[in-house]
Amino acid sequence: MQLEKLATIGLAIIIVIAISGYILADENIRDDIFNNLFGEEENGDKPIPSTGAVTYGDSVDVIYTGMFLNGTVFDSNIEEVAKEWGFYNESLPYEPAKVFVDPNYEFYPPEGYENYSNSYIPGFLEGLVGMEEGDVRNVTILPEDGYGIWNETMAEMFGMGSYPLESVIESEISENKTALLSSFPGIDLTEGAIFDYGEIAFEQKGVLNATIIEVTDENVTYKLIPEDGSSVMLPLFNWTIVFIVNNDTHFTMRSLIEAGHVFSIESFYGSMHFKVLSVNETHARIAMNLDAPEVRFIGQTLEFELRAVKVYKTSALLEE
Repeated sequence: MQLEKLATIGLAIIIVIAISGYILADENIRDDIFNNLFGEEENGDKPIPSTGAVTYGDSVDVIYTGMFLNGTVFDSNIEEVAKEWGFYNESLPYEPAKVFVDPNYEFYPPEGYENYSNSYIPGFLEGLVGMEEGDVRNVTILPEDGYGIWNETMAEMFGMGSYPLESVIESEISENKTALLSSFPGIDLTEGAIFDYGEIAFEQKGVLNATIIEVTDENVTYKLIPEDGSSVMLPLFNWTIVFIVNNDTHFTMRSLIEAGHVFSIESFYGSMHFKVLSVNETHARIAMNLDAPEVRFIGQTLEFELRAVKVYKTSALLEE
């Protein structure tokens, strides 16, 4: 029995030596083993460490769940969680998010990692810093590092900070003929003809008519004819405007706005959210937010559970 054991051990040693010789002779296999042993991955001509804590410029595969402080889950890339909380979308892959850790938005993902993105709120990206592969972390994200707050300064930059409640409008308007027909196609351009101005301007029929009073080769002059005391809902802003006829040449549009009123406008750049903070006799004070996908995220402190599934130390590939 002892001789059989020795023979078995001897055979095992011979096999190990043979395999080792094959491995050492094969350059590709040898490099793969050395890279695994010494913690580097190849990317082009420059090796990157394959272990270590996440830092700025790294790429991470992340499983996450986000919730409000009351425990309501609003987002997750875990399919079961999405179904449980009612926001499952069959068009989404429900797999680890490919995150490029760059909360200051200073870099682009390096070559070979272009499918990793930093298009996450800063607090999410900061929450990954210091994590190692396999780590799970719960992070609390304040509004300033999340979807922001109601910002008065930003509203002022957009000319919406102090919104006048009343605007005096001149009844007669002269407009380029081509431009007018572009806005109101098919209208009758003869003197005395009436067209529905409000159908285009306010997206509502019969609220404001206009009469053609003069037509030249290049321009058309028309007169707006509001009914005194009539009202219309202002599109996008979603508040009521009342028409007050001053005289034959001017009328006033008065906005009926209440403090706390919130409205959103979808633009090429995403959602623009507005909130009326206060109203006095002449103006409404308005703040806005461009960061939140929905109003419910504005000013909210968020909780995220983050799991670093895989860490790529791509910070080593960034140009210094």
